[in-house]
Amino acid sequence: MASGIGQGAQRPGSPRRSAPPQGDAGFTLLEMVLVLTVIVVVASLAVPRLAGSIASARVTKGTERLFAAAREAHARAVLRGLRTRLVLDREARAFWVEEERQPLREPGEWSEMPGREEKPYTLAEGVRFGQIRIDGEEITDVALELRFRPDGTADDALVTVENEDGDIGMIEVRGLTGRVRILRSEKDRAEAVERASGAAAGTSKGQPSKTQPSKVQPSKTQPSSSQTSR
Repeated sequence: MASGIGQGAQRPGSPRRSAPPQGDAGFTLLEMVLVLTVIVVVASLAVPRLAGSIASARVTKGTERLFAAAREAHARAVLRGLRTRLVLDREARAFWVEEERQPLREPGEWSEMPGREEKPYTLAEGVRFGQIRIDGEEITDVALELRFRPDGTADDALVTVENEDGDIGMIEVRGLTGRVRILRSEKDRAEAVERASGAAAGTSKGQPSKTQPSKVQPSKTQPSSSQTSR
């Protein structure tokens, strides 16, 4: 009687099956705790740096917007043959451009740019105006202005944008040409401050200042401090 091979029996010459290893399918509790600890440490080091980068980026963005507004004021003054001014409001941390549209009929009447009535540009949270110099003199008034003229000239000015962490942005307006530029390096900023200090020293020795920028008369549509840019 032929004997069959049992279902559970192993055939001769076939590889021997081994039982699956136990305990290699996942992480142990200790390994998971160590991984989580590393993640927490790395995150605690990265978050302050990320916050600092965001704060610095806000200063940079505010400086670039201020630069663009000053460039726009200069361009409109030359192209339209009208006086324009860049108004700065320290308390509201805002700025906007106005123009004297009818200098003969309504001299000294300023109107905001078409399409931006009551829509000032506002600095981001934590960003503010720092030191401001106009024609070499430091101006501490809450509201002040930089004027641009049809012949291309403007008020000599240095405007600083800063935050509490010490990040600084600065724009310079050269009075003779009306040229506006961002001073990105510490060397450029130091040279600009030195020029402004020299101009202030010259004015104090008897050279008249070109403008009296500390007083700003409100325009017909001057925005309120609570408004923000879009």
